[in-house]
Formats: sequence, C-alpha cells, structure tokens
Amino acid sequence: MRQKLLDRNDYAKLLKMEMPSIIKYLEETEYKEFIDKDMLRSRGKELIMKALDKNLAATYRKLLRISQEGIRFVLELYLKRWDIHNFKTVLRGKHQGLGKDDILPYIIPAGCKGEAYWHALFDLGSVEEVISHCDLYHLNGSGEGIAAVEMHLDQMYYSEIAGFASRLRGEDGIAFANFLKLEIDLINIRTLLRFASVGNDGHGLVLRDHLIFSGAYLDADILEQCARARPDEYLKIIQKTPYKKIVTKESSLINIELDLYKNWMNKGLLYSHLNPISVLTIISYMVAKEIEVRNLKTIILAKTVHFDEKLVEEKLII
Repeated sequence: MRQKLLDRNDYAKLLKMEMPSIIKYLEETEYKEFIDKDMLRSRGKELIMKALDKNLAATYRKLLRISQEGIRFVLELYLKRWDIHNFKTVLRGKHQGLGKDDILPYIIPAGCKGEAYWHALFDLGSVEEVISHCDLYHLNGSGEGIAAVEMHLDQMYYSEIAGFASRLRGEDGIAFANFLKLEIDLINIRTLLRFASVGNDGHGLVLRDHLIFSGAYLDADILEQCARARPDEYLKIIQKTPYKKIVTKESSLINIELDLYKNWMNKGLLYSHLNPISVLTIISYMVAKEIEVRNLKTIILAKTVHFDEKLVEEKLII
C-alpha cells in the first residue's frame, strides 16, 4: 500500500506546477478514478479537493472492510474522529441555515458512517433533531450552544480513546497507547494556548472542563498546575515538558499547532516497519495517507492564492 503514496520528489514537482499540470500529474496516480468521476461537474481546486476526500474515504473504508474482526474494532475507534468531524459539519450547517448542497461537499465519509447516513441526518428539520439523533454518543443539547455540544463530543471521544489506551498490553499495545496519548497532549496544548490567547484569568474551573486528563507528557499533575495558574503562566508550565522546543514564545499559535501536528503524525509513521498485518502498521499507513491528502490540499490551496513556494514547502509534512 505504501508504495502508492507520493514521496518528496513528487511534492517537489507539484510545487512547481500550475493547477492544470497538477491535475494531469495526479491522474497518473490512484486519484485518477475520483478525478474522472467528478470532471464533468467540477473543475480546478474543487475537482481536486473532492477527489482527495473521496479517495481518502474509499481507502479507509476498504481497510475496515478487509481487516480481521479484532483489528477492525481498533480501526473503527480510531476512524470515529471522521464521524465526529462530519457530525460537526452537519450541525454547523443546520445552525447557520445552509442548504444541503452547501454542506454535503464537506462531508468526508472516512469513518464508520456512509454518505447516506449524513444525507439523512441533514434532512432532519432542526439543530435539536440532529443532536437528538446522534448515535455516536448520547448528547443533550437542551439549552447548550453548538460550541458546547462540539466540546462534549470531543471530550467523550478522547475519553473513550484514553480508556482504550489504558487497557493495551504488550510492546505493540504500549506503543499504540503512547501514540494515542500523544494526540491527547496535542489537544490539551492547543486548548491551553487558545485559552491563554483570550486571557481567561481566574477561570480555572472552566479550563479544567476543557482538558482531557489522560495524556502522555501532560499528565494530571501538569494539567492541574495549568488549571490553577494564570493564563500567562501556561507557556512556562508546558515548557517543563518534552514539548519545550515546539511551544515557544517566538512561535505563533498557528505554527505551534502545525508543529505539534507534524510531531504527532511523524510518531505514527514510525510503526510502518512492524508486522504488515498488525494494527499499528495499518494505523501508520492511515496516518501516512492522511498526511498525503493534507499535503496535497496545502499545495492546491496555496496555488489558488499564489503563496511563495518556500512558505508552502514549510507547511508540508515530509
């Protein structure tokens, strides 16, 4: 599977191309099928973005379909993040009063729910009905804003991830658990920095509600320190952890989040050398595939606004 993925040389070539040449280049890859399907309905950036999302979804769903039962359970849990992404997309669309044609193109059915599920969910009459029909987790949207519902979804998902990680045993299990916990660190650091950026001084209890106390290096003690501290102290506390080289005063919030994401994704790639039928190897491939789609989207979006090639290259995960 990994042989089909683009490499550093492919990205170097794509960075020097304009949109028509990029489309032609990608038609020589496994994206061809999905580009051809939409060619009569879409063009340029829209065509490529749809092809990337559909290929990603088809790849993940195929892996789910062919995996053994025990492995499939783990993959379903990992890919549940895409179902949550799609639920949020539908929820925001209904909240903003947008039409089906405005929202459904942004659905990426790379999780366990197919396109038909999201079409049916969007056809419900109101935001409240959408929330009540959510079968990912039990949600009670009464009196809560969209942001609160989304926060609850994330909290429940990562709590489920943390619970699963705590039960893993053996060398592979411990490695996978650490990978999952590193993502929780990423989520918590992002939360802390965003709270700090808006100056939630004296709101430790509110901050605590947004944190997930099951990370790798940001353990419960570190997070409790942050919950009791002033927002301008969060950075100093985080810099006592192995993330001190990433989370610095000199870096912008956007660059810190990108570097954290790169760090986490690169950890996932380390498992590619293991047993080819192990869940870690499959997850590693999923991570590599997501990186490829992310990189291609970065290049495509940069081409539409004529970003400098060097700046774009810095945003790629290679």
